[in-house]
Amino acid sequence: MRLFLLLPGVVGLTAAAATYPFAGAHALWFLSAILVGGVLYLTYGAVGRRVEALKCELRSEVEVAEGLLVIGKVHSPGICRS
Repeated sequence: MRLFLLLPGVVGLTAAAATYPFAGAHALWFLSAILVGGVLYLTYGAVGRRVEALKCELRSEVEVAEGLLVIGKVHSPGICRS
């Protein structure tokens, strides 16, 4: 999960540092990749918490698998019991 936060930060900083001598202040736009990573981290973190909460309710008695429920254009995290 932390990879969503770490990788865009490293890529953005490396790209900005590598292109700054050539592009000047325009190279700082690569730092916006850090914002993209933060948004992904928050989104997947929220979905992961919902799935874990659902799994905790059923963990005691049955085997549980994570899944994605697709109903038309609406996607929602869910679990499957077996």
